[in-house]
Amino acid sequence: MEHKITLGGRERTLRYTPKDRIAIEQATFGGAKEIVDIIGVGTLTVHATIIWAGLRHEQKKLDIDTVVDWIAEHLETAPISELLHPALRALGESRACGFKFTLDDDAEFRVLEGKEERGSA
Repeated sequence: MEHKITLGGRERTLRYTPKDRIAIEQATFGGAKEIVDIIGVGTLTVHATIIWAGLRHEQKKLDIDTVVDWIAEHLETAPISELLHPALRALGESRACGFKFTLDDDAEFRVLEGKEERGSA
């Protein structure tokens, strides 16, 4: 299932692979934390990195600074959850983390298969 967000003035498709998991882990904590632990961190750095990793397939030279600028524009009129929740759902459905998870309507992180259930996002 594709997850789309509107960011940077146009609709974009989020897609994740295991390489994106590595990019998220390295860009946020130098690879010192597992993806599940990173998802639970509510910083703009983490949010922007997760969104960037899902968008970089559409625009090969996309950088995190550009995504942060787009997020700043978005935040003038809407909450970050409109971007982050679809990104987390796309990441979870992709199994790029090595297991499948979802973010339910209450923004609770729930592992569906492949790993013990852990925390909330």
